[in-house]
Amino acid sequence: MFTFISAMDDISLTMDLHDQGDFHQASPGQLSAPDGAGSSTESSQPPETTKFCSKCQGISAKLEELLDQGVFSTDRQTRRVTSEGDLGHVVELSQKAQCSLCGFLSHMVEAYRVSQGNWWAISEVALYVGSAKRRYLEWNQHVPEVHDSLLLWIWPARESFMYEHDWELLLPFSRRAKYGSAGIALELTDDPNKIRGEPIGPRANFELIRSWVDECITNHQTSPGLPDVCKTNASVVLDIPGFMVIDCSSRTLVYWSQIPERKDCAYVALSYVWGTKPTSDDEVGPADSANRDHNMIKTTTQNPDPTNERQLPSSLPPLIEDAITAVISLRYRYLWVDRYCIQNDPQTKHAQIQSMDKIYGSATLTIVAAEGNDPSFGLPGVSPRSELPTSVRIGSRTFVTVGTPGLAEKVKGSKWNTRAWTMQEGFLSSRCLFLMESGAYYQCNFPLSQRYESMREPPALSRSKDRFNNCLWGNDDSLVFTKGARYHGQIVGPYLRLPSGYFVRHLTFEDDSINALSGILTYLKSIKVPIYDLWGLLIIPEQDDWTSNGPTYRYNLVQSLAWSYVRDQSFSKTKLRQPTILPRKHIFPSWSWVDWRSRTALDGQCFNSTHTLQLSAHHFFTSLVDITLELNEGGTVHWENGNVADTSWLATVSQHPRVLIIHGYSCNTQLRNVTEEEWGEFCDKTFPSKTPPGKESHEQDRQSSGHRLGCKTDRKWVMIDSDGKHLQFPFEITENRRPWCWAERGGFVARNLSIDAYHLKLQHEQSAVANDEIFHSTTFELRVILLGHDRNVAYFMVLLKSPVTDTSSQQESFERVNVVTLPFLPWKIRTGWNDEQACREAMERLLSHLERKHDDSSPGTPWEKMTTRVI
Repeated sequence: MFTFISAMDDISLTMDLHDQGDFHQASPGQLSAPDGAGSSTESSQPPETTKFCSKCQGISAKLEELLDQGVFSTDRQTRRVTSEGDLGHVVELSQKAQCSLCGFLSHMVEAYRVSQGNWWAISEVALYVGSAKRRYLEWNQHVPEVHDSLLLWIWPARESFMYEHDWELLLPFSRRAKYGSAGIALELTDDPNKIRGEPIGPRANFELIRSWVDECITNHQTSPGLPDVCKTNASVVLDIPGFMVIDCSSRTLVYWSQIPERKDCAYVALSYVWGTKPTSDDEVGPADSANRDHNMIKTTTQNPDPTNERQLPSSLPPLIEDAITAVISLRYRYLWVDRYCIQNDPQTKHAQIQSMDKIYGSATLTIVAAEGNDPSFGLPGVSPRSELPTSVRIGSRTFVTVGTPGLAEKVKGSKWNTRAWTMQEGFLSSRCLFLMESGAYYQCNFPLSQRYESMREPPALSRSKDRFNNCLWGNDDSLVFTKGARYHGQIVGPYLRLPSGYFVRHLTFEDDSINALSGILTYLKSIKVPIYDLWGLLIIPEQDDWTSNGPTYRYNLVQSLAWSYVRDQSFSKTKLRQPTILPRKHIFPSWSWVDWRSRTALDGQCFNSTHTLQLSAHHFFTSLVDITLELNEGGTVHWENGNVADTSWLATVSQHPRVLIIHGYSCNTQLRNVTEEEWGEFCDKTFPSKTPPGKESHEQDRQSSGHRLGCKTDRKWVMIDSDGKHLQFPFEITENRRPWCWAERGGFVARNLSIDAYHLKLQHEQSAVANDEIFHSTTFELRVILLGHDRNVAYFMVLLKSPVTDTSSQQESFERVNVVTLPFLPWKIRTGWNDEQACREAMERLLSHLERKHDDSSPGTPWEKMTTRVI
């Protein structure tokens, strides 16, 4: 049974559609491939009449009746058209016969399921109709100039799910839309004040795309609110030695300095994946000279005269040919492609690699090839598209699918989005154009600048003050995180997303971890409030004071050190799985995330591959340690409390310092794998007067957080005091001064520390074979340093002694294992995290317990201020 809910009186109308019946000629239903747009001359003409099955005759009639009644007459503005299970019959029927509405709905259903990872079965989703305006805007945004238009979408059929997540469907390709970024169809209309669909053809509408770029050049470069946010200046690249571009009209390589009219001309850049090489099966970046030299044109040795033009090879990969065609179609002339434009001379090549911020930042437009895995795949829209949206006519209205499958999912899942080198290419570009099978997508650095070939937005949406301000705080829906946040003064929090986004990306050569990020790091030093880095650690500025000349800032290195590795999936409670590679690269310092491999790289899986690196992003971080940097040239730089007012000297040293001397509250601890009985003995020694071991007392206390024995028989990793007798405070003890229950303590922190420490020991021993028996019998001797805290959480750096010692002082050295976070506020006031006094008192209480100054402090070795050399 299909159920249709009336928008006017909520009267349920039902119709038995389970009889598949015969097919009928139906003039109200018409399916057509959209006509080509812009410069395209190819189109698919719809048939004059289209067959509708009996089920779709009913759907079409009832949907038309519902639309005629109006879906905007109530506050709810959402109506479910089909019931749970109904679309399963439609999809099944679409595979057997030619029914236009069956095919249209099947296309929407499959697009939605693909975008959700096939989480929902076909029988669990339904068809909905409602307001495109409300779906596009967030609940607190009001733009009266935008007229309502109709939207069809696929959504879980459960009523509770519908109401609970009603507001989360954002149109059409939002990276924040968890439940509705695909399986969408918009109404075709000529009203420019409506959010509406647009048919696209096999070829991209390059005239439309050029109008997007011209709009940005005209309006965004002179915006009083965000001056110069999209400004590009091609003369900047004159400072780059030997900078060359492709002249698409003559198919030659020319020096930018030799172009007579360069003052008024512009160039387009290409961002793509290199793919298979003669010596590698993986993509390599510009600095990967071992492979790139094979294909780069030998400009320096073969053509020393910079006035000479160099002809491109007669046979080019399809991607390069399509990129040249796209540039000409967009009415530009010059194209920059690293494969052909980076010279082979080592010195010149190095200078160009270090100037990626200028090269991509000065390009008028960057074309992103996100569909293919190598240059053998052309650009959809230049080469004919193979996945065209579908449309259907219901009564007097025509609907067209948009973003099916979702553009956000395709970009996110593309190989281009997994490569380390391509991240900075997207970030540094002022404007990006994605030519996809489902249509073109464009964005620039200006908020609300997204444009879609398959959808039209009313101009008033871009002028929405609520949406504009929301974007300024890092909530823009752009698919590629860009440098647009640079003009928001002290609002630099969004930049903290850069390391975690980069960390999971792949490199062919691991020593390029900094090179592939160098363009972004160089750019961050040039923004209004500069952000410096130390081996990739972004040292975020915090406002320190306000003077007559404006705000002053301080830089907190300790907060940058408080990054952590998330859960390791290669470990189970019973057996250690053999990793394919070990976690550290041993190229950079252990305290920097660039020297660690992502969890996905270790064994091909991770709990959440997009969050394998977690950063401390709290605005109220307080450091509790002093740091001294040992400079490679000799001498030291001291950061009291981890803070310093000026870090510009980092940009002047030839190589960043590799050694940190950290002075602060520390303890030595043991990490052991114990049975429940052994753990109970540690509990008795730590708290002899509380909850004595034994089954009887355990049963009496089973409902409280203090019960601990008789729960399980598994062995677990436990942190033990350095005296070997007591549980280590504060990791093994609750805020109520009691040991965790054996069942309730998942051993999450200690388990991950054990696997990371064991892998480091294997690397020290130059062994790549993990032995499960040796692993579980090992006692790890660790050092823990309390780095600092925010208003709720304390950050502890855990270290393992390194076999490397300082030859001059014979001082022992340590390597970072991970950072552990523990809440220090009592749970009952944790929701009041902004209570500064409660936070201060709780931290003072924690430090007193660490030093064993309280009468109720746990026995064991007090924490003390130690000096630790970290390499």
